[in-house]
Amino acid sequence: MDLGCAYGFTVARLRGLGIEAYGIDISELAISRASIQVKQFLKIAPLWELPFENQSIDFGFSSGVMEHIPEAQLSKSIREIVRVCNRGLIGVAVIDDPISKDKADDTHCQLKSLTYWKELFPTTFGIISDSQASWRVDATMSVFYLIRSFRGVK
Repeated sequence: MDLGCAYGFTVARLRGLGIEAYGIDISELAISRASIQVKQFLKIAPLWELPFENQSIDFGFSSGVMEHIPEAQLSKSIREIVRVCNRGLIGVAVIDDPISKDKADDTHCQLKSLTYWKELFPTTFGIISDSQASWRVDATMSVFYLIRSFRGVK
């Protein structure tokens, strides 16, 4: 599940690899602009009200989403992600990573430390800085292992 999928590009790529992928985004506009091939796998909803059953998603991930969630909705959003997803990888802009911090703007209402974010999620979720360097190393390996696990390769 791509949490904050926008136009569904990642969902389309994963589906192209044979992975049963879905996406959710709060933006009706973004979902409306998704390709016709992927639109049926995308839903419009906020992270704090995920329309899925408990533990129905094996792996949830997001990039550059959590830091935009208003303070009043942050705890509920994390509870919902953990309720729905068995495990995941969350990339966030963090104050202690200069690359990530420099990309912050006034839409970032949750610019916190990496340690802060890690303490909010259970250990079944990897939390990484949403910088290009982190995604190149951490996320690529996580997605690689995810794809292998879906294909039954150990």
